[in-house]
Amino acid sequence: METKERYGRFVLQFEDARTSAGSFFRAVQLGPSGYERHVQLFRSELLAPDVAQALADGLKNGLQVQHAQVVRGFEAGRLDKTAFAAYEMFEGRSVGALMERSQAEGHPFAADHALLIASKAAAALEAAQGRKQTHGFLVPEFIHVSHDGEVSVRGFGLSPRVLRDANCVGVREAGFLAPEVEGASPLDIRADVFSLGAQLFEMLTGVALPRTESTLKNIDAARIPSPGTDGTPVPKPLATLLAQALAEDPARRFKDATAFKKAVDTLLFSGDYSPTTFNLAFFMHTLFRDEGDDDAARIKAEKGADYRPYVAAMNADAAAPPPAAVSPSGLTHAAPAPLPSAPPRAAMDSTVRMDAIRPEAFKAEAAKFEPVKHDSGRIGRLPAPSPASPGPAEDHLFQTVMTEKKSFPVVPVVMGVVVVAALAGYYLTRSGAPTPGPTPAPTMNAAETAALARVRELESRLAALEAEKVAAEQKAADEAKKVIEAQAKARGRAVDPAELQRAQDEARRKAQAEQDARVQAERQKIEEERKRAEETRAAEAAKAAEAARVFEAAASPSMAPTGTPAFVAASPLAVTPSPAAPAPAVASPSPAVAATAGAAAGPALLDLADPAVTPPVLVSQPRIEYPAMARAQRIMGSVVISALIDEQGNVAEARIIRGVAGTSGLNQVALDTVKRRKYKPATLGGKPGRAWVAIQIDFKL
Repeated sequence: METKERYGRFVLQFEDARTSAGSFFRAVQLGPSGYERHVQLFRSELLAPDVAQALADGLKNGLQVQHAQVVRGFEAGRLDKTAFAAYEMFEGRSVGALMERSQAEGHPFAADHALLIASKAAAALEAAQGRKQTHGFLVPEFIHVSHDGEVSVRGFGLSPRVLRDANCVGVREAGFLAPEVEGASPLDIRADVFSLGAQLFEMLTGVALPRTESTLKNIDAARIPSPGTDGTPVPKPLATLLAQALAEDPARRFKDATAFKKAVDTLLFSGDYSPTTFNLAFFMHTLFRDEGDDDAARIKAEKGADYRPYVAAMNADAAAPPPAAVSPSGLTHAAPAPLPSAPPRAAMDSTVRMDAIRPEAFKAEAAKFEPVKHDSGRIGRLPAPSPASPGPAEDHLFQTVMTEKKSFPVVPVVMGVVVVAALAGYYLTRSGAPTPGPTPAPTMNAAETAALARVRELESRLAALEAEKVAAEQKAADEAKKVIEAQAKARGRAVDPAELQRAQDEARRKAQAEQDARVQAERQKIEEERKRAEETRAAEAAKAAEAARVFEAAASPSMAPTGTPAFVAASPLAVTPSPAAPAPAVASPSPAVAATAGAAAGPALLDLADPAVTPPVLVSQPRIEYPAMARAQRIMGSVVISALIDEQGNVAEARIIRGVAGTSGLNQVALDTVKRRKYKPATLGGKPGRAWVAIQIDFKL
């Protein structure tokens, strides 16, 4: 539901999940100049100030839980009579939305999908268990599934008893809470295991867990939907797992999240199921079809929206004096009012922020891909090429996406203006010299242009490395799986799921460490190049200041102008006077200097975010042959490839950023196809150059 409501320094754009305790919104976080980033924002219902503060404290503690299956938290706190928490945004839907759509369209969960979601969510609970924390309010709206099939848990730290006492636990939510919540004994992770078991029951059967009969009777009476029948009984292994997870007595449940996850994984990898992230993503697409593309379009529009009225309102609120002597609990005390120098945002004085790095954060800004209609490589915030553009750029099977990069600061113009003014004064003092016409503003010299090109090239390489992280980790995990399976086969035993998981986790950690080291090395190179560029600009500024000082001295009556100082001709800053004026030695760089500048530039790596750059245009591509094995097994998916188009329009380098799991051959076919493409190269000012583009190839049957 569209909202467009300002909430502190957030603009709530869309309510995508609602519970009795509060709602999740897709929101924009505001900065001093407007848009800062998108977030998932949880906002509680209106509460008494002390209750809101208690929930805010719990959400703050929940930000300490970090894991690949836990949504990264940015900040949490209290605003007036509500508690809030802001999390990293992933496009997708909650498990609650999946259940609702699945039941409405008669498209039930497969056991593979339900067990995979339960396994991933249990891994998140394991992370909380390691920090001696619980989720507390693990209802379906707090488990999120991205359109890519990734599962994560959000909103750790909400106390179910505080919510219960505040009348914020509805009938539906109560069905997922453990029986001991109604008591007074301390709660532990087993209460979350019950909540996850209740969700697994509903995903499998399509109905909420009844609470009127005993757990065993409810499981015996449950039916898994099956086309053309009244349903089939829950298989015995699944029934045994559910019975232990949903035991009324906590002592009879799984002892912790680790034990529950091990039991789920034992079933999941027993050979009866085929759990893959790709299949879960396909199930998401089946339920929500084109809504993922609609979400992406809305988010893109929200990024470019005008938030100045909201920023002005936010600044006005910040400038207003806070109420004197009001504590976070809402009670008024006799203490003096805060000093004017106190932080202005008193409403968020209970906010804590987290900036932990999530290892699988493929949605980092440096590696964000936004599909566009034409194979141009231009990023989404720029206008697409005109429909009249030549060549077969229209490509229904292929879509090109491109990373956004930070801009690099150019040389300050102020010092150049000073030099121009000094030159004008110098010419006016010469005997009989006519008044010079307007002088063009100076541009970057060869050294600065080369430094800028080098930094941009390193930034492009860094973006590619960031994008390769996930692919490298997945490849390492796949190789570890092959090793474990081979060892188990040699011993004549079945694969131990726990051992397999440990081996894959270790392989992912090693791959991540290697990738992080490479990224760190590239970052170091960028910083060194930036430092050298800064030193170059400082030296040029010093030379320009010295030139201005000499010209000012030459223009004074005490000194007669005797020609152009020799050091000015050596200055790399070129100043060209009007043709009507006599051309001194500083009028233009010497041919040697110009040749040096041209040689230094070379075939530049062009930034497609620059509106002056004409992006590569697809000229030809080979016919794609769908791999026979993939066709026979009806394997489909998308492959994203990062390609470097050189100044001749050839693909000089190509690497897979995100591929299709397994050995279906789709990845290699996509890579070979891209390498044999031919482009019209990117140009800047009519001169061809190199450019990185990212190409998505969709395989569909």
